[in-house]
Amino acid sequence: MIQEYIEERRLKGISEKTLELEEAYISLFLSFVEGQYEKSLELYEIRSSDVTRFLDEQSENNSDHTIIRKISVLRNWFDYLWRMNKIPIDYMAKFKYHRVLDPGKSTIDFSYQQLLEGKEKVLRSDISLNAKVVFLLIMRGIRVRDIRSFTLDWMGEEEGVTTLIFNGGMEREFHVIFTEPEEIIILSDAKIQAIFRGVPYLVSTRIVGEGAYTQFTENAMHTALSRLQEVLGLPVTAEKVRKSYLSYLINEKGYTIDDLVHHLGFRWETAAGVKKSIIES
Repeated sequence: MIQEYIEERRLKGISEKTLELEEAYISLFLSFVEGQYEKSLELYEIRSSDVTRFLDEQSENNSDHTIIRKISVLRNWFDYLWRMNKIPIDYMAKFKYHRVLDPGKSTIDFSYQQLLEGKEKVLRSDISLNAKVVFLLIMRGIRVRDIRSFTLDWMGEEEGVTTLIFNGGMEREFHVIFTEPEEIIILSDAKIQAIFRGVPYLVSTRIVGEGAYTQFTENAMHTALSRLQEVLGLPVTAEKVRKSYLSYLINEKGYTIDDLVHHLGFRWETAAGVKKSIIES
């Protein structure tokens, strides 16, 4: 169906460059859905929630301007499917993304090198242990949702090496290895803190009005990031740090698509899209 859609758009005079981009976005979306359900779905089985999850993932590596463009492409694609009687309802006609998007938003306000230079200041500051763990993990490109859900079962410790194993379900399993003494001490302290608090999570937060602890909340993450902003003097967010890390790996370290797949657990299609986005930004 993609080729038929592209041909219809071509007959309307859409440029080949735009058509190439639209085909890539639609293929990326369908690949995401297939990876999410671990099987191919009929087009009529795809739901608006799948679009939302796709955009949430894409938002971690793309500017708001690009997300807006992807929504537009998917809206045109689903309109075509509806007109061709391939889907019973065109939910994209009234689709509204849950996050306010700013087409003029800058993707990165600082370099990864600035973060590296501020690392010692963060690790030796008086901010919370949770905030320091968050800093170490977003510096390695770990998503917020994976930080919040990470449990001690996936943490390995050997002499001089601490390994965290991540598996987001839709992506491949990958290992994040820490060898610097200060980093290892912080992660070890976080493990001890979790055991003391009686929770399986590497980072946790107190339940309001109770003495018990639970999974790190979005508010707790916001507080941790705010403290990191104060220490670093930079407008850091998890998304921007992740983008700066990916830019560093691709532009400074020369990471290939295969390297991103191996070291960050991306699907190949995701890695290709990330590299293209970084190079074009």
